[in-house]
This record gives sequence, C-alpha cells and structure tokens, in this order.
Amino acid sequence: MPIKPIHDVENIPPEAIELLEAAGYMDANTVLDHKISDITTELVKANNVLEIIDTDPDRAMVEQWLKPLEVEFGKAIDEEELDIDSSMLIRPKDILNTPFAVPLSEKFIQDHRIDIDKIPGGTIRFLDKEKAIAHYSNEEMPPVSYNIVSENPPNKDSKKKTSHKKINLFEDLVITREGNNVLDKSRILKMETFKNEGSKIDPIKRDEEVNLTKTTRKETNEGTDPDSRFYIKGVLHKSVSRFKFGCRSFILVNILFLMSFAITALALVDREKYGWVAWAPLLGILAIIIYFSGAQTSSCPICNQKQFAPKKCLKHKNAHHWPLFGYMLPTAIHALLFKWFRCIFCGTSVRLKE
Repeated sequence: MPIKPIHDVENIPPEAIELLEAAGYMDANTVLDHKISDITTELVKANNVLEIIDTDPDRAMVEQWLKPLEVEFGKAIDEEELDIDSSMLIRPKDILNTPFAVPLSEKFIQDHRIDIDKIPGGTIRFLDKEKAIAHYSNEEMPPVSYNIVSENPPNKDSKKKTSHKKINLFEDLVITREGNNVLDKSRILKMETFKNEGSKIDPIKRDEEVNLTKTTRKETNEGTDPDSRFYIKGVLHKSVSRFKFGCRSFILVNILFLMSFAITALALVDREKYGWVAWAPLLGILAIIIYFSGAQTSSCPICNQKQFAPKKCLKHKNAHHWPLFGYMLPTAIHALLFKWFRCIFCGTSVRLKE
C-alpha cells in the first residue's frame, strides 16, 4: 500500500489532522498499523498541549475521524475483540438492587442549575458479554460533538464548525485547563513548516563567571604548553588538602618501609657495631599507622575509589605507572609535582589547583 500523507486523505476533519500530525501519525500506514486505544491516548496528550478542541478525544470520536481511512483503504484499523471485564456484567437477579441513571437534557441542567461536578460518576453494566462488546464496538455510533478552540486552525478553507449530535451531556462541556502559560504555543511548529524552514533556537545564556569545577582559572595555565605535564587539567578535586595529605603520607610510608629493610640489613654486616638496628621494625609499625590514618583518605571524586588501597582488578590504561613500582606511588608523586593526576581506576583527570 503506498504511503499517503494523512492531510491528503479526504473527509478527515482538519482538527483531527492537526492532532494526528502532532501525535506523530503523519501518514495513513502509521495510523492503520496502530490500535484505536493507542491512537486515542496519544491524541489526548497532543490536545492537552495544543488545545485544538474543547474536550479530550475518546474512542468514539477517534473512530469517527478515521472512518474515511477505512473506506479509502478497505482495512479496519482495530479488529481485535474488546476485553470485557467481569465487573462490567450484572446478573439478572441483581437488577432490582442496582442503581440506574436517568439521562438529563442540557436545558434541564441549566434550568435547575445542576452542578455536574457534584454528580457521582456511574458505571455501565450489561447482562451479557455480547451486549457489552456491541456497545463498545460502536457499530452504530452516533456522531460526537465538540468545539474547535485552536487559535490557528490547520485548514483556512474549513471555517465551518463541525456539527454533530451529542453523545452525552458530559462531552458538551468545555474543559478548562490551568497552567496554560507554561508552554508558549506560538513556538510550536507544524511538521511541514519545520521541514521547510527549520527552527531557530537561541543559545543558552551562561554566567560570565568561570565554573572552577570544570575549568581552571585563566592565569593557571597561562604560557604553558598544553602537551606538557605541567599543564593542569581535569576536574577540580573537592578536597584538595586531604588528597595532598594522603599523597605525602603514602610517600612517607614507602620511605619508612625502605629504611626499615635497609637498616635491618646492617645487622648482617656487624651485629655488635650496629646493635641499635633491633629497633628498625618500629619504623615498619610507624609506617602502618601512617598508612591507615593518612594515606587511606585519598580517593577519586568521580568514582570514589581509594587511590592508595591495593585491589586485585584491572587498572585504567591511562593511569600513571612505573615498572616495579606499580600505580600508587607514581600517582602520589605525579599529583604533588604537577598538581593533577589520573585516577588509577576510572582514568579521569583530576586537578589539585584552581
């Protein structure tokens, strides 16, 4: 079946065309491939924004709008059987105990000043499933009534108001909506207009003040080669002093452990001359205390992983690494020397200077 734009199908009301195009149903194939219930839901959303008609489209209204499509293409839009819930059926013996509604004319409501909002809602119930299906399938559906409230009707030639009979007293009411100032409806473009002319969007006005979390101060990298390691880059660490303290503590821990092993080795040379080396293990104990109290406070602000805690996992390919020394000590030294580092785990560049 050839693709035919929805606005080229004859006998579809212009207000229906505008709602269908706003909901994304641009051609006949798209409409025929969807269920009436899905189309109705989308048209209600579109009408809530555009306010083309004064009441939300219902299934009966949508089926009436789309009848020309079925006639032209010879294909029913929604052929599946309706799902009738057991709560919609009533047993014959319960009829006398069941409340029933009396239809009221619009003139009667106006003469007696009846507030429709205070009338309790009712539910239609049926004696059998076949009658329920016949009712909701709308085989002999009367025309529905609504008013066009759109300021710019889609078709200038169609100035005549759609005249239909009323389906019930509720559908003749104008539904007022609050919050119309939230959307500027003058900026809403039709699909054809957007394709031909496009849409101009003004850039967002940002404050002139620099966001130091993402960008350094102008004087920080002034005169520095961007390819140099002295070029400070990355996101600003939220706790610079704590991270620097952790880096210094981790470097000190490595020095204390190295001194502990080096001094202990002197006992192998002359135990009597270097008897004081028996106290060397205390340096290792001191290193452990400094490690857990100071070095463990350093973490990445992005992934929150502690930089100086050993983990058996893959490290990021861009992390600082020295053969034999691993990742942690090079990261600590790089952060103190160049005022920035790459996270060992996520690889994000983090700076320690504004």
